[in-house]
Amino acid sequence: MKQKLDPLVRFESKFRRGAEDECWLWTGWLSNGYGSFSANGVPRGAHAWAYRFYVGEVPPGLQIDHICRVKNCVNPKHLRAVTASENMKNRVMSKQTLVRIVALVSDPVYHDFEVARSARGVRVSQAAFAEAVIAAGLKVV
Repeated sequence: MKQKLDPLVRFESKFRRGAEDECWLWTGWLSNGYGSFSANGVPRGAHAWAYRFYVGEVPPGLQIDHICRVKNCVNPKHLRAVTASENMKNRVMSKQTLVRIVALVSDPVYHDFEVARSARGVRVSQAAFAEAVIAAGLKVV
């Protein structure tokens, strides 16, 4: 009969460990850019497993956020437990999403810039929109 490897041993074979301040990039299965790992029959994001293995259980009602903004990073020093609301505020929009928002904001319906709605249903305030556009190097015409 085949002997099962310890979940932590299997986990650690699927990423490149760098220095403590560097991202530890997941080299196993990816789903939407996030590492994916299953242990004891429980599939979860690799970053969530990293938090559990190296920090402890995720407090009820919280989820794991990447401080470094790198989806496949599993360095526990780059992870923190936050509310879903805080995690959404911290997420980085793709350039494609920003381009859609720029197109929507140029629509007269959204001319006042109070709120723009992307194709994915993300509501973006004027301040957040301006920050995101500047960060992406885009210009609003």
